[in-house]
This record gives sequence, C-alpha cells and structure tokens, in this order.
Amino acid sequence: MSSTRMQALVIIVLIQMVSLISWSATQEKPMIKPMSFILNNVLNADLQSSNQLENEAVPMKNYQLFVYVGANCQACQIYTTELQKLALEKAKHLNVVVVYDHSSKASLNQKDYFNQSSTYEYFDHAGYMYHYLFNKPQYLSYVFTGPKHTIISDGQLSKLEDIETLKSAIN
Repeated sequence: MSSTRMQALVIIVLIQMVSLISWSATQEKPMIKPMSFILNNVLNADLQSSNQLENEAVPMKNYQLFVYVGANCQACQIYTTELQKLALEKAKHLNVVVVYDHSSKASLNQKDYFNQSSTYEYFDHAGYMYHYLFNKPQYLSYVFTGPKHTIISDGQLSKLEDIETLKSAIN
C-alpha cells in the first residue's frame, strides 16, 4: 500500500471518529432540574421526615442511573438484583437509584433491607421523581446521566444485557 493511500485512509478514519464523537455529544439532553436537586431535595426529601430514607446527603458521582420499579412488577426483582451488583461494582463512579412507584409502600423491613443495599431506594409516594425525571414511566424505565449532568440515555430495560450496555459507558 502506498504512503499516499495510507495517509488518505488515516484521514478518513480520523474524520469518522471526530464525527462519531460530535454525534454522541449532541445526543445528550440537558436535565430539567440540576442533579443535586434531584439527588438531595427529591431523593433525600426535605418534603417529609417520614419520606427520608437516607440519613445524609447523597454524594454526587460522575454517573447516576435511575430505574423505575414497583412491588407489583414481577420482572423488576431480577433487575433490582442486577442493579445492586452494578452499584457495588461501580461504586466509585455511579449512583444507582431504584425508584418505587406510589403503589409500593415503605415498611420498616424494607428500610432495614435498603440500608444494607448498594443502591439508593426511593418510594415515590407523591410522584416527585416521576415529575422531575421520568417521562410517563412504565416499569423498568430508566434515566442515565453523565459527568456533565446531562441525560446520556433514557428508555426501558427490556433485557439484562441492557445493564451491561450501560455499564460499558461508565469510565
């Protein structure tokens, strides 16, 4: 292969890489509310003391993954187990927040269990997380935010491999 052809090939590859990077950057969407508001005013609610599950403020990390689940969702249990593994494995870089719908009732048993969990658990009694973060969620809807506190992706988990795809995006 001649050096001119090699140079042309390198230039083409570089152009494709730059266009891919700029395309992915334009896909991120700004959040409706700042991440610190969502994590600490909503998740760690100053709304009602009975709603507050975390004793201290939730630390900001580069990535946050919010997944909407419910007590009546049979598939959700499998996903919450996998999400706990993900939270433990990526603890330095990622907060995993499992948001339970209003039909799920917090009990003392669940609070004790959640204190041992690697994920943050939030019972969305009044629909605050629904309002600020999700757009008409169904079970296993998710929002994945990145270092710039923009939404990297959102959608619905439909297979366990989706968690692996999200994990691969975390640096």
